[in-house]
Amino acid sequence: MQRSYFDDKKQNTVLVFLVIVSVLIILSLASDVLLWVLNLDRFSLGLVRIYFAFTLDSADSWWPINEAVQVYAADPEAGIYQTVFFEKKIKFQYPPMSLLPFVAFEKMGYGFHAVVKLMMLLSFVSIIGIILSLYRTVVTSCSAIGEGEFIKGRSMKVALLAMLIIGTLTFYPVVNGYRLGQVQVFINLAICLMFMCWLENWKLLAGIMVALAAIVKPQYGLILIWALFRKEKDFLIGMLLVLIPTGIASLIVFGFQEHLDYLSTLSVMGQHGEVYRSNQSMNGLLNRLLSGMSTIEFQFYSFAPYNVIVHAGTLISTILLLLFGMFYRPGSNKSVSAGELNLNSALDLATMVIIATIVSPIAWSHHYATFWPILILGFLVAIKIFQKQRNWLSVVNLVLLSVSYLFVSNYFYWALDDASVIDPPWNLLQSYIYFGGLILLISLTVMRRTIKTGFANVISK
Repeated sequence: MQRSYFDDKKQNTVLVFLVIVSVLIILSLASDVLLWVLNLDRFSLGLVRIYFAFTLDSADSWWPINEAVQVYAADPEAGIYQTVFFEKKIKFQYPPMSLLPFVAFEKMGYGFHAVVKLMMLLSFVSIIGIILSLYRTVVTSCSAIGEGEFIKGRSMKVALLAMLIIGTLTFYPVVNGYRLGQVQVFINLAICLMFMCWLENWKLLAGIMVALAAIVKPQYGLILIWALFRKEKDFLIGMLLVLIPTGIASLIVFGFQEHLDYLSTLSVMGQHGEVYRSNQSMNGLLNRLLSGMSTIEFQFYSFAPYNVIVHAGTLISTILLLLFGMFYRPGSNKSVSAGELNLNSALDLATMVIIATIVSPIAWSHHYATFWPILILGFLVAIKIFQKQRNWLSVVNLVLLSVSYLFVSNYFYWALDDASVIDPPWNLLQSYIYFGGLILLISLTVMRRTIKTGFANVISK
């Protein structure tokens, strides 16, 4: 009789998951207490305070977007990117289609400050949505691995929800994006909803969610190519239902030349990138090693100087990672249940989300907020694998996940702000979030390789 990979003697994976993730959160908070004792920065506890302070005046994304909208409103023929990006040197990096709702706000008479307040209010609510969608993702995933019975009790539900609330509000990229006033908060919610819908087998809706993210961050459009290779028809249709009409509307409103100008903008950013410490990418790492510029001072009106080694290194790493994401597929078994199959393919999809983030020449630390649902999913699967196999590889994989969580979720003052690590090669430490992303990618690969024939391996009794 063929049995599920996870259809084994019931062990409370949910409880172990709750304990491990809670311990990691406590370690992060404990490090903040230590920093407080040493009179240094303390960011995780500070993030909780920042969120509940309910700020409505942060505009890291909304200011350059407003500049672009004002240029368009004053003269639609002036050229948004030519004026804002190339002439004013303002780092407006979003595609034309992302401006559509803000142009509508402008026509309706909403001023800049009113729009900022609305966006920050929606950001506050979005983090609540992230928590709730993560909770549903955990419940669905537990059912898929045969552990649904352990999550039915009220006390376990309350404990899981409490852990997800605290974990989300102390996950540096998530709440720091909110603190800055970043559109990334909406992208985080869209990605969390994508995973939730995927695991519920609502593939079309999952495609809609990631397409909404791609409207603002075009690199998520790479997932459309992944969907083509994986023959995920419903998911692909969902993406196209959003991207095609939005793209047509953008062409009608802004014109073809504006979209060509955006490609020129992408080319400049791709060739140069950023030296600043928060750029957690191969480009940022190489620029910090080779440019000789300050890594702790953000350049508001300029990018890093062109360096052929940085450019080549960025391109090579991007190509290799994209090829891996598109073509690495250890195997699957179509005879398994929908829940098991969706959980297996969710790891494949998560791999592409990671790659789409880290291959960007400019990947700010708050962009890594999309790794939070991936870590949650990864811990559930890795713990179940460990309970079944209890070998060195399953132990190493749990360690990798834990290290990845600690790297990605925390603000390490000693690595980012301390003057002793701003010079090469010590400034490699400033790329610790990027390293955390690579470690997470390795961990997912190990898990996918371990369960390479899907969650329906034949297991001897």
